[in-house]
Amino acid sequence: MKAFLIGLGVAIGVVLAAAYVAVSLAPEVFSPAPPVVIIGGPADEEKHRAAPEQVAAGDRSSGTPAPAFETPASDGTIYRLDEIVKDAPAVLVFIKSDCPCSRSADPFFQRLQAAGRGWVRFFGVIDGDVEAARRWINQTGAVFPILADPDRKIVGDYQVENSAYVAFIGPGGRIDKLWAGYSEPMLRELAERMAPWVKPKLDPFDVADAPRELYTGCPY
Repeated sequence: MKAFLIGLGVAIGVVLAAAYVAVSLAPEVFSPAPPVVIIGGPADEEKHRAAPEQVAAGDRSSGTPAPAFETPASDGTIYRLDEIVKDAPAVLVFIKSDCPCSRSADPFFQRLQAAGRGWVRFFGVIDGDVEAARRWINQTGAVFPILADPDRKIVGDYQVENSAYVAFIGPGGRIDKLWAGYSEPMLRELAERMAPWVKPKLDPFDVADAPRELYTGCPY
């Protein structure tokens, strides 16, 4: 009996040791995937840095009427711009479905959306149909509706060149600001534009891990 118990203890020890080794040697199976990083070196920095002409074009759109649209979204609702911004501003985040840059940018917009607690509505605009919009929700956990733009009509109407462009549209339907990408200063500027509309005030948020320079996504 004693020999049996000793043998059983040794067998259990071997199994536990093997399990430990398996976990140690295959962390990709047992650990979450690391976040996608947009900037991987000098080549990426140059590729994704927003060009001066892109920034200037976005600045020129300030104060102009926001192009109207009516399109279905990931939540099954058909959204019209005039209804979205009837009484409050809205944020449009432009997404390219196969773009890792869009994935890198997404958490920052989710943080700002959460800080606004629904006083300022956020919408993604994806270059795909409703199913593509729902896949994006499932893959990223985005909590705001994703508008379907399979023909890239909204993208074209807003003169958006790359993913990660962002439009802040004021009540009544004028473009308050169009950014050609995102960065920590840009996200803080967006928060400042949101703040007067959030009651009693914007919740704290953290975007310190965002790029310092304005980075844009992949071309459409």
